[in-house]
Parts: sequence; C-alpha cells; structure tokens
Amino acid sequence: MAKEKIKKQEEALEQYKAHASTLINVASDWFKVKQTQISSDYANDIWRSINLHIMPRLGEYPVSKLTAPLVISELSKLADKGNLETVRRLAQ
Repeated sequence: MAKEKIKKQEEALEQYKAHASTLINVASDWFKVKQTQISSDYANDIWRSINLHIMPRLGEYPVSKLTAPLVISELSKLADKGNLETVRRLAQ
C-alpha cells in the first residue's frame, strides 16, 4: 500500500516537472527577464510573434524534447512565406 502511494506521488511529481518545463512556461520565465532589457513596444512585438508562430505547435512540448530540426521546421514555414523579419526576431 505504501509503495503504491509513493509511486503515485513520484508520478505526480514527474508530471509536474514535465509541465513546468514546457516551452510556454520556460519562455514566459525568459520573457519576464528579457522585457526589462528592451523597450515595451519591442517586448510586446516579440511576445506576440512567439505566441502566434511558435506556441500553437510547440508550446506544450517539454523543453527537453525540443530538437533543432523541429524548431527549424517551424521557422522555415515562416521563412517560406517571406516573414524573414519575424524569423530573425524569433531566432534571437
């Protein structure tokens, strides 16, 4: 009985860790720091671009599961549409 309870607690902790390290959560923490270093207009522009172009497909991925080819694929879709300034902004 105690072993089952411990196992359930460990599983719950792993789920919490996985959720806490999703791209959306890590990016939110990064943005809190970044926005203090740039103008508010530029900060809003960056965050809007991230939310429009990256988060719909990658936001729930754990950061540990993101790969360069996966991210490059998303950025390439924007580049193919001619949104090179957006790609530059997102790739910083």
